Amino acid sequence: MALSRKRRPLGLITGKVLAQEPRQEYADGKPTGNVGRFDVTLLQKNFATPDVRFPVGPNFPEVPAVDAEVALIVEFGETDEWGANIRIVRYATEDDLESIAKVLPALATASR
Repeated sequence: MALSRKRRPLGLITGKVLAQEPRQEYADGKPTGNVGRFDVTLLQKNFATPDVRFPVGPNFPEVPAVDAEVALIVEFGETDEWGANIRIVRYATEDDLESIAKVLPALATASR
């Protein structure tokens, strides 16, 4: 079953960085010998450990250090071959966190 239609929904994800794993870059289906991305494993408060893809390059956010607490704006995707994935869009700003904090009390009350 597909995660969604051919869209890449955005979300906020938070956690403490447990690990950074370099991943091979490929061109035309062959390894180039360069690192193409890092898979960053987060530890969340509920003990979930999602991996977030951090592409390498000048236009992408810097990979966070191990043990750093992060709040990230991410996009969720899915491929037939590899399944679901999470990719960094940018680090969450103070405005992002403030706007979410305003909504959370109302959502918590509504779910009771």
